[in-house]
Amino acid sequence: MKQAIISLSGKQFNVKEGSTFKVDSLSNTEGIKVLAVSNGESFEFGAPYLENVKITISKLEDRLDDKLRVARFRAKSRYRKNKSHRQPISVVKVESIEISK
Repeated sequence: MKQAIISLSGKQFNVKEGSTFKVDSLSNTEGIKVLAVSNGESFEFGAPYLENVKITISKLEDRLDDKLRVARFRAKSRYRKNKSHRQPISVVKVESIEISK
């Protein structure tokens, strides 16, 4: 099974063929930088990136992530505030990892 470590929108992900993962909201699926790749028997690391590897991804959906609750309080003074936040994310699927020599 092929797997790779990629850099996408400022974060690093360990991906396999056919896997899905969440990433901050993407406008396009370009700009994937490959840091390392494995074809099941050997590893290849870039310095800093690999140019001979092409990863094809497809965006499945754009949605809001789970709600995060942010609470502030002060002890012994009945002061409480609650805020919440839902980060916009994209769900992405890795279609293929192609290694050329």
